[in-house]
Amino acid sequence: MADGKVFVDSYTNEPDGSVTISVAALKGTDGSQLWSKQVVTHSTLAPPTPGTFGQLGANGVLYTAVLSAVATNTQPAQFLLYAFNASDGKLLWRSSGTFTQAAHATLLVENGVVFAYVDRLYAYKASDGTLLWQSQGASQPLSGPNGTYSDLLVTQGSAYADTNDGLTAYSTGNGSQLWHVSVDSSLGQFLEITLANGIIYATQADGASALDAHTGKLLWSYKAHRQFSGFLAPLIDSDTLYISNFMSGLVALDIHTGNLRWQDQVGGNGIRPTLIAGTLFVGGGDGVIAAVRASDGKILWRFPTNGGMSFPSALIVAYSPSIHQPHHHRSIT
Repeated sequence: MADGKVFVDSYTNEPDGSVTISVAALKGTDGSQLWSKQVVTHSTLAPPTPGTFGQLGANGVLYTAVLSAVATNTQPAQFLLYAFNASDGKLLWRSSGTFTQAAHATLLVENGVVFAYVDRLYAYKASDGTLLWQSQGASQPLSGPNGTYSDLLVTQGSAYADTNDGLTAYSTGNGSQLWHVSVDSSLGQFLEITLANGIIYATQADGASALDAHTGKLLWSYKAHRQFSGFLAPLIDSDTLYISNFMSGLVALDIHTGNLRWQDQVGGNGIRPTLIAGTLFVGGGDGVIAAVRASDGKILWRFPTNGGMSFPSALIVAYSPSIHQPHHHRSIT
């Protein structure tokens, strides 16, 4: 959702067996359709599922990536990248690219450039869709499934991609590789990344690591000493890194050293916590919502929803400063 609009994609099975894929904008207040545009028609159902495989609403523009041709024995798969005016659906430009292996595209816009990671990184001019460059080297999909995880970051001068082969930094000027940390290193597979103060914080199956964003040098590594199904949802506040695990719940680490500050059996299932005014709100795979004091991990309250919750975000918190003001209650007997 962006600028009060909800962007969706859909597909229509045509009488001749073809599949038409469309994107549409809905009004956020009542769900009424503002506009709809067809983006591609496939002669047969395109695996794995029809639809767009990357969307981003930014600066009044909807960017949409869609599979346009599946791979053959002689040709790689192809995708189209569209830019629509988010208000009226007017096509601003259309560009394209090719790929070998990928299930989704991750899109970001920074400093007038649209970055699209499919199985390599592409950079397009946001004003007219001109391809500026594409990264070289072997094809490597991003590590997160279907764009669920945070696996692409772009800052001034650098882009960071968390792929199946490891973590790679690229120059945003020309796409050249600045450094690479392989999954064959002692750190293993990175699952999700975030960036703060020139440091990349990356989660892994059994913990988290901090790397210098300029060089890729390992600064510290936290290991849980148990084989978990993966730490996810990194969240940084001041001097603390919060991560969530499918089994062990919510973990707080010192961002300077990686030392464990506290750990609670709340959250889990990879659900991203929300931090507001010193309190972490998080849901769990068991359907329990909890409020946790961020400074020491004290559980303030729990609320059972009588159902499961999905990752990465199954909880939205609306903040009002008034709820944090002291109230005086009168006892009624």
